[in-house]
Amino acid sequence: MNPYLPDVARFDSISIGIFFVAVACLAVAMVWLAVLFVIAVVKGWHRLRWPLGLLLIGLVVGAIPLAWTGLRAQIDLGPLDRQVDGERHLTLTGWDRPASDYDAALASRRDAVVLQMANPDVTDEVVAGIDGMDTLRELDLNDSAVTDEALATIAARPALEALRMARTQITDEGFREHLANKESIDNLDVRGTAVSPETLAAWVAAKPGRRVLPRPPAPAPPDPSPEGDAVAGGDPSQDDRPDTESEPSPP
Repeated sequence: MNPYLPDVARFDSISIGIFFVAVACLAVAMVWLAVLFVIAVVKGWHRLRWPLGLLLIGLVVGAIPLAWTGLRAQIDLGPLDRQVDGERHLTLTGWDRPASDYDAALASRRDAVVLQMANPDVTDEVVAGIDGMDTLRELDLNDSAVTDEALATIAARPALEALRMARTQITDEGFREHLANKESIDNLDVRGTAVSPETLAAWVAAKPGRRVLPRPPAPAPPDPSPEGDAVAGGDPSQDDRPDTESEPSPP
């Protein structure tokens, strides 16, 4: 468990328990009110004060889980949400919250410049949460469950320069369709994916200064053509003939 994060799962369990207590209080209060209403008609309305009090308690207790639900998205992530040279760096790699909490974490941090979510529970639906993060410059999705479906959302980030998607489920076809022509990306990690060496070699060659892992094989040197050999070496048949013009013939 990450020491910098509150024990959200424990808080959720407590919240659920409080909710059921509130429902039980409300149910008892309603039945009690119904019974005493009949009695109050005959013997006086002062008998309703206790069930009304219980009803009020149930309403107050029931509001606690609702308040927790509204506040959980605002929980401070501590050192995982940092300001570095005036830029927000958000590190969600290794956190222990449910996958459903990614949306809340991303929704309130649209200005993130660096985002690290290298977790197995990061899916295409989670990556859809980066929509609108137009300042995102570096994205780490290594070892996630991302497929080609997330590539369109990733490619739409205008400032993206570094992308790490090692050991994900993206394909060569998906890369060529969505990322091959993404001009802003200069640093790429697609180790352990189905992206072919030929595609990576073409991507690197398309723009100077690009770096990629795995490194594509260097292009093979061109084979010398037969015509070139003939031009460079001349006609071999001429080399074996005697040089009759080197010395004058004897008289």
